[in-house]
Amino acid sequence: MPKRLEWSKRAEADRDRLLEYYAEPVSAHLAETAEAFITQAVENLAVRPVLHRPGKHGTRECVLKRFPYTIVYRATAGSVLIVRILHQAQKYFN
Repeated sequence: MPKRLEWSKRAEADRDRLLEYYAEPVSAHLAETAEAFITQAVENLAVRPVLHRPGKHGTRECVLKRFPYTIVYRATAGSVLIVRILHQAQKYFN
């Protein structure tokens, strides 16, 4: 049974910012594709939260294959919290 998905405010802002980035200079189609990749990855996290590599401070990291972003999340007994969506060149928890 899938776990409940929760988004931190920072993760929502990260998602909105990256979709806006792809929509503005590139194309709305690419932004829609990025959104679909993120949505699919997050839905998979709800089903198999321990599939991805351990991250920092009790998080795990889901590396997106087509886009240079990593979904940082924390899995608990009943839910998966999306902590951040970061470009792979970014550092976090500094």
